[in-house]
Amino acid sequence: MIHLTTLKLSLILRRYDLLLVVVLVFFATLFSLRPDSVARNVQGQKSQPNLQHSGFEALEVAEHLSREGKFSSPFQALETGPSAHLAPGFPFVVASIFRVFGDGPLGASVLAWLTALVFALQLALLPYLAIRLGLPPIAGLLAALVFLTGDFASPLWEVNYVGLMLILLALSSLKDKGAPVGNRQIWAMSLLWGLLLLFTPVVIIILPFWLLWIRSYRRISTRALIALALIPIFMVTPWLVRNYAVFHKFVFIRGNLGLELATANNSCASYSLHTNLADGCYARNHPTQSLEQAQRVRALGEIEYNHQRLQEFLTWLRRNPVRFATLSAERFAAFWFPWDPGQSLTSIPPGLIMTWILTALSFGGLWKLWNTNRPACTYLLMWLVLFPVSYYFIVAFEPRHRVPILWATFIPGWYYALELLGGNWDSFLNPRMREQNAR
Repeated sequence: MIHLTTLKLSLILRRYDLLLVVVLVFFATLFSLRPDSVARNVQGQKSQPNLQHSGFEALEVAEHLSREGKFSSPFQALETGPSAHLAPGFPFVVASIFRVFGDGPLGASVLAWLTALVFALQLALLPYLAIRLGLPPIAGLLAALVFLTGDFASPLWEVNYVGLMLILLALSSLKDKGAPVGNRQIWAMSLLWGLLLLFTPVVIIILPFWLLWIRSYRRISTRALIALALIPIFMVTPWLVRNYAVFHKFVFIRGNLGLELATANNSCASYSLHTNLADGCYARNHPTQSLEQAQRVRALGEIEYNHQRLQEFLTWLRRNPVRFATLSAERFAAFWFPWDPGQSLTSIPPGLIMTWILTALSFGGLWKLWNTNRPACTYLLMWLVLFPVSYYFIVAFEPRHRVPILWATFIPGWYYALELLGGNWDSFLNPRMREQNAR
């Protein structure tokens, strides 16, 4: 009797071992991040943090939203009026926190905890995502552990929210080849796409390719496919209407293209934002720090200002095509193998080293996945190829730009590493695979 009870308990634990590990990852992430500590250091302060006038554009806009109900003045140097400089998603999240909890210590703590929860949920889902990719869940678990070794969770940026949405979208998209797309999935994926556009409009270039992918590998009706294309557009339409009403011109979510191109590509620019900040190039070219540029924004209005900055960039580009190509190539290299000129070789963080290693290993993982699960490999390649394109040409390199898609290299990278190590990793933490092996 005791033996049978022990056997039943063992079977139950085996069935739920992955869930138990995932829960442990979730709480380990919260513990390691220590959100209260993050909140206390939002501005490098040891106590009493204050998010007012922080200099971060999203927080500046959130202050105006919470106080005045206006999406305006993202630049610390000067109040510049109505804005479409940022996508609205993250500033509205922060403004909601400010309205309820204020922009002092309590608001900073709530923002840090919310970011930590979003980040922890991402990491907890990685083993399940590995399974959806047809890979052993331990690859996802190890990917989550690498995330914990690096400084990837920041309450001041939208990247962690975007990362969670991309993982949820992948979990919804990646089913067996030919699996039908149900109504709930259509709504879930449509809402995720709408939110993604409101948080990071650069994904608009991926949407048509994703629709083509899901048409190719899943069973979906033409009506459902049209719904997947139109619902996200309907979701962003109120913001497009707002932009037209404010600026009297069509602005697709963000209107900062000219400014970013001119700031990242000019006679003093480096590929790295860190260097541009250190040598004063950013301060001379960007209205966040330049009072002269902020005065131009206020005098001209954002749309005309961005138009003029775009013309500045185009003039510079005609005279300096080789320099632009060099900067773009450097940004490309830094995106995949992050490195900052100001970084000391003796103080390279473990998370950065692991990012380099797993990026290199991911080529092998993707190749093996191409031979075993082509739809999943195609899905990963779609995001890896298209998502970073704007970061090569438009903005100076920052490590945070890659955070939303790190999972797409970490999981295949670990998969290839496990293959090199040998062993039956497919059944680790995967009760279904263990049952099949037992048969």
